[in-house]
Amino acid sequence: MKIGFKAPARGTQAERKSVLARACCKAQEKRHGVSDLKSLQPLLEGTAKPVKTFKDYEPGFLHIDIKYLAEMPDETQRRYLFLAIDRATRWVFMRTYRDQSKRSSTDFLCRLKQAAPRHRHPDQGHICS
Repeated sequence: MKIGFKAPARGTQAERKSVLARACCKAQEKRHGVSDLKSLQPLLEGTAKPVKTFKDYEPGFLHIDIKYLAEMPDETQRRYLFLAIDRATRWVFMRTYRDQSKRSSTDFLCRLKQAAPRHRHPDQGHICS
């Protein structure tokens, strides 16, 4: 497996060599399976490795994000994707807006409140009243 690495364009020659040396060491460690110190510790007989699980969320716990959308050739203005994902059920709600203004955010939250099947409303009616 090849690991691509691009040396930094700025900095002194010594700094660039230092960055390259660290990258090469990291690649060697990964190649030989010793990049994680926890994996080097011996396991006791009869004990299994602890399994990490994702945190459980109740339905209605929403992750809300705004993403910049690249300007398409036929457009004259950038757009923003407003996105809400329920962490338990993976229900998704999204809309695009021309800006990230207070007006756009409020509109998104009001529409989200109307569309959400099971959603706890932390605003207590302040935003969309």
